[in-house]
Amino acid sequence: MRKKISVEVQSLIDAQDNPFVLIDQDYCVVAANRAYQQAYGVSEEDIVGRKCHQVSHHSEVPCHLNGEDCPHKQVFESRQPHQVLHIHYDPQAQPEHVRIKGSPIFGEDGVMYLGEAIFPLAHTEDLDCEHQRLIGRSKAFQACIESLTRAAKTDAPVLLTGASGVGKDLAAEYIHRRSARNGQPFTIIDCTAI
Repeated sequence: MRKKISVEVQSLIDAQDNPFVLIDQDYCVVAANRAYQQAYGVSEEDIVGRKCHQVSHHSEVPCHLNGEDCPHKQVFESRQPHQVLHIHYDPQAQPEHVRIKGSPIFGEDGVMYLGEAIFPLAHTEDLDCEHQRLIGRSKAFQACIESLTRAAKTDAPVLLTGASGVGKDLAAEYIHRRSARNGQPFTIIDCTAI
């Protein structure tokens, strides 16, 4: 049976700028805001009543059973907010790196839900840099992509360091392509040659 949330709760989640879903204790999506529907090209009827892991992970089991840090499990156990980096799938089945902030939300009847704010970081095609790619699924890789995405949104100088061959050029190109300077020339300079 589909749960109905109040008009007040729906209006509060619609006020969120980022995609946002409300999920019950049984992993069922009970509401999605307009930003979610627009970002993922779905209607509320497409996802409400479905399991969150089916929608975002294309999996029949919750993400913690696949070895991932699950905001649902953490928030329902601790009743505290919890943030994770994840790979979700968009409606075209394309992987997307996202940061998720899960928070406990209480309905008028005192029932707790997971409020999940989704902060997109990068689609897989955004990790393509000419003929090479940034590839990874580990927590460290996802944290790196989040840092690069944040750096791209600023005008601050960015210093990338590391051993030869670790992908500094790819990281620099990723930052350039996601920045306000995207339409301007991008030149890689090998400092050891100067």
